Amino acid sequence: MKRTVASVDMSLDGVIEHPERWMFDHHDDEAAAYAHRQLLASDALVMGRRTYQTLAGAWSAAATDSDVATRINTMPKYVVSSTLARADWGNTTIIGDDLPGEVSKLMRSGQNLLMYGFGPVAQTLMCHDLLDELRVWLHPVLLGRGNLRDLLFRDGSTAKLRLERTRTFTSGLVVLVYRPIAGSAA
Repeated sequence: MKRTVASVDMSLDGVIEHPERWMFDHHDDEAAAYAHRQLLASDALVMGRRTYQTLAGAWSAAATDSDVATRINTMPKYVVSSTLARADWGNTTIIGDDLPGEVSKLMRSGQNLLMYGFGPVAQTLMCHDLLDELRVWLHPVLLGRGNLRDLLFRDGSTAKLRLERTRTFTSGLVVLVYRPIAGSAA
């Protein structure tokens, strides 16, 4: 059985919304290489509708001379949505109601799954013990703003995590790699 990893950018004050507006000041070549290895180690992407729409808009028209663009555009992608009628981004399948069942099937079929961000999809997977790793990319910036709906756990749920390893980049960006403790998410 393979594994599922959620990778989320977060400011020091806990903001995870719209990382594209603030993350690149610390996302240097060293961090980009780490992110590239993370993507290459994945067989498919899993995402919610909002993340899908953001990534599809950014990557579907990206230059094909980039290894990252080629990889992200050609790999299988699964979007969890009850509102999307169709997914136009290449190699994308819509997952409807049975997210835990579908992700379990993908993992049993030998796919390493990667998720960008941490929204309702990642929270659901964590609550069903289907999230193996949470990688928090902690950026050395205080934003002083953010919506409560964009917290890691939006509904007051809790989960216990064990720190597995850290990676510090010269830019001050730190990746904290946590393993959820099975059965602790509620």
